[in-house]
Formats: sequence, structure tokens, C-alpha cells
Amino acid sequence: MRQRNVFRIITGLAAAFLLSVCFLNGSQAQASPTEEQKIEQVVRLYFESSYEQFNALEYPDLSDVLDMSSIQCQNKIELFKDIVDNYKYCIDTGWDTVVIEKLPYSLTIDFIQIKGDEADVQFKLKWLTEHNVFRDEDGSLHLYPFFMTFGTNLFHLNKRSGQWKIDQHDNSGYDYDFDLSREKLIPYDKEKTDEIRRNDHSVHSPTNAFAYHLLALLAEI
Repeated sequence: MRQRNVFRIITGLAAAFLLSVCFLNGSQAQASPTEEQKIEQVVRLYFESSYEQFNALEYPDLSDVLDMSSIQCQNKIELFKDIVDNYKYCIDTGWDTVVIEKLPYSLTIDFIQIKGDEADVQFKLKWLTEHNVFRDEDGSLHLYPFFMTFGTNLFHLNKRSGQWKIDQHDNSGYDYDFDLSREKLIPYDKEKTDEIRRNDHSVHSPTNAFAYHLLALLAEI
């Protein structure tokens, strides 16, 4: 009888141990994100990080989400620098009262296609204000930054050292040479552009990416 009780106790403990192991393994499996979830996280982080750094009027570091060996991604950063400096110019000189803020938007994933260490993501980005650029009664200007690319977007990502990163971007809305060029690096010449800003206040300056940004948006109102 005593041996039978001991056997029951041992059997019960073993079953409890196996159940706890299965529970822990199931919890770990549930907590581990899928590749699709990792890719979506990268896409969303690109816009959130861009907005955060842009609102600080800083030159960006997006190397966590962009493949900086890509010419197009390098051009994104060059354009980013140019427009940050133009915002600063507008604020410092009083050329315009630009409100630095994060405007609401939505991002909806259409599909994610994974082929080995490469992936394509199509998504829609929408501005959630009545106008994408507008002024307050006091004349203050509100607008979505250039990287908030309205409409249907397609990101191509590659996986290196276990991490997904964006290396190509197609968008149906915007048309910046800095951003779209995949074969030619178009460096931002800060010294030359600063000289033009000092000597030419015309918003039609061809090197003034911010001015073109404003003109394109204002034309839609």
C-alpha cells in the first residue's frame, strides 16, 4: 500500500512537471513575434522614429530601420537634413510661423510577402486632418512632414544578421529626387544651400526642398 502511494505521488509530480514545461513552452511561443509582426513593427517604427527626430529638428539616425547601404535610404537621410535646415531657417528668420507637432495619421497594412531574407510590404498611409496643410487664425502653419507619404506605399525589406530593414520605397504620392533616386547619391550640400538661403529668399529656389514642399502642399488647398 505504501509503495502504491509513493508511486501515485511520483506520477502526480511528474505530470505536474510536464504540464508546467508545456505551459512555459506555450507561453514562450506565444510571446515570440512572427516574421510578419517583426516586419510590420519595422514599418511603423520608421514613421514614429522619423516623426520624433523631425520634431526635435535633428539630423536623423534611422539606421535601426533603414539599410544604410541602400542609395535610396542614404538619399532619404540627405533630404531629411535639407528639410530640417529649411524648417530651422523659416523659424529663425521669421519667414513663416511653422508649428512643430505630430499630426494624427493611420497606417494600414495591405499585405506582407516574405521570400527568404527579403520581403515586400504594401500599406496605406492616411492623414487624419481635414487638410494636409492648414493655417490657424493667427496664420501659424501646420503641415505633415515630407516623409508622411500619403496613399499606397510599397517597402522592400531585407534581413541581415537576423534584423529586417527597409532598403527600397515606392510611393504614389510624392516625387522628390532625393528620395526616389536608387542609383545616384544626391548629397545635401549644407554650405552651398546655407549661402543660397542667405542671399536668396525666393521660395522658388531650386535647392530649397522645403519651399517646394510647401508649394506642393499649398497648391492642394
